[in-house]
Amino acid sequence: MKIFKKFLKANVKSQYYLKVKGALIANGTSNETIYFTSVDDNTVGGVTGTGSPTAGNWSGIIFSGDASDLSTSIMKYCDVRYGATNIYCLKVIYSANPVIQNCKVTTSLNYGIRISESSPQIDTCLISANTTYGIYISSGIPLITNSLITNNNNIGIYIDNSSPILKKVTSANNASYGISLAGSSSSVNFTDLVLSNNVNKGIAVFSITSSDTWTNLGVPYIIVANITIDNGITLKIMRGVVVKFTDKFYIKVLGRLIAEGTPADTI
Repeated sequence: MKIFKKFLKANVKSQYYLKVKGALIANGTSNETIYFTSVDDNTVGGVTGTGSPTAGNWSGIIFSGDASDLSTSIMKYCDVRYGATNIYCLKVIYSANPVIQNCKVTTSLNYGIRISESSPQIDTCLISANTTYGIYISSGIPLITNSLITNNNNIGIYIDNSSPILKKVTSANNASYGISLAGSSSSVNFTDLVLSNNVNKGIAVFSITSSDTWTNLGVPYIIVANITIDNGITLKIMRGVVVKFTDKFYIKVLGRLIAEGTPADTI
């Protein structure tokens, strides 16, 4: 599916969605944005509805991994608004791995982008003003670079049993934590991560289900639930890391905890 029309507005209503089983090619430019939005959004494409769009007016764009050519899908300079989940990358048979570049993903009812067992490439994007998480990653290995996740009404990036690569990502001004970890997220790769002005400071930790290493990212790890390090699992905490606890939560060690600081780099 090729879309070239200047200021294209894909008007959609209620719980309708665009499901991509083949390939979606949506190549906009900095001057010719492609819009996917509610029929009630009259700010682009003329008057087609009430002029009062709301989050969840339509369902979203679903990259459904039924065919191997999903990896050829690309969205550049697209503006996706007012969906339930604006973009959903879902493995069915194959991983759904579109390239999403220079896009705005805003004002969804649930997640801005949801990733399930898939590895999309997200570069130079704005993920903002979504009702829950900006990006929700479940069992995925996405590459996220040069992007801003901001002003979402819950956690900026929720990482669950996943190993994403985040490079030059800023998660700021979100209504909860900038980033959270849950389950097996032992291979999360952070480079030049910036967490700024989120309501809750630090990296939230909900659970640990595999061996992991916590490196010093310049912000504390916040324990927001009871954590058990089970038999056969090792948690290694590097020098200089700060771990803080909310409420009466604890870390129970049945496996191994390695926390070797130094006089200069206390844990």
